[in-house]
Amino acid sequence: MGRIPFFIGPTEAVVGEDPDSVRVLESEVDYILREANLLFPGLHLSRKDVHHCWCGVRPMSTLDGVTVSLPVRAIENPQMPGMVTMTGSYIMMHRHAGRLAARSIERFLGRRAAPPKGMLDRPGPSLRTADLRQIIMREHVVRLADLIRRRLPDGLNPSLGREWAEQLSRIAAEVLGWSESRRQEELRHFESDMATVHQHFQSELPQRPSFRS
Repeated sequence: MGRIPFFIGPTEAVVGEDPDSVRVLESEVDYILREANLLFPGLHLSRKDVHHCWCGVRPMSTLDGVTVSLPVRAIENPQMPGMVTMTGSYIMMHRHAGRLAARSIERFLGRRAAPPKGMLDRPGPSLRTADLRQIIMREHVVRLADLIRRRLPDGLNPSLGREWAEQLSRIAAEVLGWSESRRQEELRHFESDMATVHQHFQSELPQRPSFRS
């Protein structure tokens, strides 16, 4: 049985430079591995166990304009009715953040159906092309990277969604009217975006499956 991939982190490093220039430091990788082995010595983790690493800036908020508020918050400003801002959300708390966001939105739109149960569908045999087309049309997709990294869960899998990029680009091109040159540019931009945001340690990709029509 193979190992199941997990996310470990974050480092909580304070960043003072341009957020767009933030990159993973080698020292941060070593720190997280060292701390993980301290907590779980039986795992014997090393660089060979790391598929990829990534970093970003997590939006935080304050209660008084100075003191950072760590808990996840769904903020509603009385001067901007109908707008909800989510801050302080770790990736491991995405379900909690989603519940807070849903409650805020339901106050404006009402509850339209029972909440989903179990695992959400992901691209592949369990998600039809028709469903992907609806996501592309309704969720304001602009670039292929938007679709893979911000609309679908595959942007966070060990291969970073690369095994789906070609097929997703063809579906997006059909829905959004991209030319073949634009589609190829989107694929290049996606690869460039991945190389900028992530640092790779292992490049082995799973077998590419196909979508259901």
